[in-house]
Amino acid sequence: MMVSLTTGCPVEGGWEGCRVPPGTAASRDGTAEMAAKAQRVKRAIQVNRERGESPVRKHGSHHLVSTTNKPIRFNKLFFNEQRHYDDTSGKFRCSIPGVYFFTYHLTVYPKDARVGLYKNDKAVMLTYDQFQENNVDQASGSIVLRLEAGDEVWLQVYGDEKHGGIYADNTNDSTFSGFLLYPNTPATSQRR
Repeated sequence: MMVSLTTGCPVEGGWEGCRVPPGTAASRDGTAEMAAKAQRVKRAIQVNRERGESPVRKHGSHHLVSTTNKPIRFNKLFFNEQRHYDDTSGKFRCSIPGVYFFTYHLTVYPKDARVGLYKNDKAVMLTYDQFQENNVDQASGSIVLRLEAGDEVWLQVYGDEKHGGIYADNTNDSTFSGFLLYPNTPATSQRR
């Protein structure tokens, strides 16, 4: 399974060449453009919260995670042939018991990010990234887990809304991946 929170380059009204996210130090539009974009994003997040909409919202040509304490729904599937990742719920559901490797790489912008990797409603790993103004940060984590059939694994922003800075645009992906290292066998099950 390899999934991403991302979107493509805007067709009209986008950035010149679609190589630099707006508001970064390399952006041609500078600080005023970044402040205006931040205000539009804040308004969009607030409207989405009031409507009770999905935790992942598309705004212009990028995506932000705008709801906390719910699974992040990654919307671009690089590989999900067995369909163990459900893009509606945002959860990976184990169907083959065994040992799995999960990893995530997140773009953090325009605020701090607190992300937990959850297994069956319990946080097993937490990551915090403190956003530095006028910069795009990254946060990542990986873990090896033994799973049984029916176990679920997902990422979610934890805490309050000021820690939901997970971001993606045409040049900055946030990804979540997982794969089976080896299935349970009678010998591996007895070693537990």
